[in-house]
Amino acid sequence: MCAMKPGHPADLLDDVLSMIGWDVFAGRPVELDRIKEWAKALKAFKAEFKIKELAAPIKHVTEYIKEQEQS
Repeated sequence: MCAMKPGHPADLLDDVLSMIGWDVFAGRPVELDRIKEWAKALKAFKAEFKIKELAAPIKHVTEYIKEQEQS
């Protein structure tokens, strides 16, 4: 049996990361709409669990999205 119960933050973060993770690991491009959905889910996770360390990665992803929208 798994040591973590369902709904454990690490399990939930895995769900968030898997939204784009498989494509990233495989070197496949990820559509901007999926990146936006992922960023939204990551922001919600950060807010729910009050994880300040996610602020910098979220900032970088948000900047990337803005750059892609401008090009």
